[in-house]
Amino acid sequence: MAINLGMKMDVGMRQQLKLTPQLQQAILLLQMNQLELVEKIQEYADENPFLEVEQTEPAKSVEATADASTQDEYSISADIATGTYQQSSGIGGTDDMFANMVYDESIKDYLNGQVDMASFNPKEKMIALTIIDLLADDGYLHASIDEIATSLLATLELNIAHSEIEAVLSTVQRFDPVGVAARDTQECLRVQLELMPEGTPGKFQALMIVQRHFNLFIEHRLTQLASKASLQTGEFELAMNLIKSLRLYPGKDFVTSDEGFVRPDVMVQKVKNKWVIKLNEHASPKLSINAYYSSISKQAKTESDQKYMQKNLQEAKWLIKSLEKRHDTLSRVASFIVAKQQDFFTHGKQQLKPMVIKEVAQALELHDSTISRITTNKFIATPQGMLELKYFFSSSLTTSDGESCSSKAVRSMIAEMVAGEVAIKPLTDSDILAKLETAGINVARRTIAKYRKALNIPAVSKRKLLAKNMQMIAAAQ
Repeated sequence: MAINLGMKMDVGMRQQLKLTPQLQQAILLLQMNQLELVEKIQEYADENPFLEVEQTEPAKSVEATADASTQDEYSISADIATGTYQQSSGIGGTDDMFANMVYDESIKDYLNGQVDMASFNPKEKMIALTIIDLLADDGYLHASIDEIATSLLATLELNIAHSEIEAVLSTVQRFDPVGVAARDTQECLRVQLELMPEGTPGKFQALMIVQRHFNLFIEHRLTQLASKASLQTGEFELAMNLIKSLRLYPGKDFVTSDEGFVRPDVMVQKVKNKWVIKLNEHASPKLSINAYYSSISKQAKTESDQKYMQKNLQEAKWLIKSLEKRHDTLSRVASFIVAKQQDFFTHGKQQLKPMVIKEVAQALELHDSTISRITTNKFIATPQGMLELKYFFSSSLTTSDGESCSSKAVRSMIAEMVAGEVAIKPLTDSDILAKLETAGINVARRTIAKYRKALNIPAVSKRKLLAKNMQMIAAAQ
């Protein structure tokens, strides 16, 4: 029996995008914040004799097409609010020489420096950097795993499994300060306890309290807590003191991105009944070609000198072009936002309209990743305060009249309702739902609970207990 062995050749074409050095440079400049941009431009100017940093001229106003017609934080621990939670100077109450250290950099900068030292592969490194970028100033992570995955897909076009993100997050939470990137207070305290040396007095009992009886702890129901945990008086006191020695806010000792310390990339102001944007002239240094080196480049005699001159001149031109492109993209995106959000600038956060990255990208004929990069770490000064440009992106909810409403606007309404509630009779999620329905906003009760938790607003039972504790303190005084 003869066996016929044949060879088959498939000829196909595969399209592959190759990033040129010039395109890589343009993308890099696009995503940089102000400080990074200034440092990078100076670095380029120091290395390239053809580049000259110009004195900044007054910025031009760019008129938007719109006519002119902060997320509240809430305490989540009752015992903290009533003054029963006191942090000691260091772990276990010891005199830790680093306990009261104040860092002269932001929590994000400090953590980014630790990423390079971690044993991350390239993909894990990008996940870690994205997690750090999403941290609040207090060191907590308020973004869900799903939101992190969405950010990675939109910004870096990486489709990452949730399990991979969870694994990297677990590592970041063990960076210094330990407990950073925790999603709630319980997780923050648990991570700190887990990393304490084995044999630390009270560690086992403290972990049991945090993991199994955390509600009793934050509600300061000490007698019931000791009974549930089956701890003797000495064991209980040791565990409680250990817990109270932990960091409650990992980002507390770092410089924060407070309004007073953030220079806006864009300003919004009302001029002749129209909203206009003004690009900050200090946000992006201007570059030009050095006239002297440009003239002598034509007189180069040797081939090596000619190549050197041509290379540096071309690189200088590419850099200037990339900066102009960044400037133009920022201007176009900011103008679109102002045009879309005219009611927000006039009336406040509850008038924020739903808007997603894809909508802006399609309108401006740009890639989604370009919009994501130009709105990250770029700030706009508005009548509602200093905001990151990406703040304006939010999902859509449907109102009773068929119109759309921003999810962030609904969160602002919930925060305002809770802030104005009667302390001894706080609003339930059902009460909030009824008020929103009266305002014509259709939303599920579970969504109310989700938004309330995102705002760090405790459940009604804990808010009621907090009010009672505050009354007791007031009566005692």
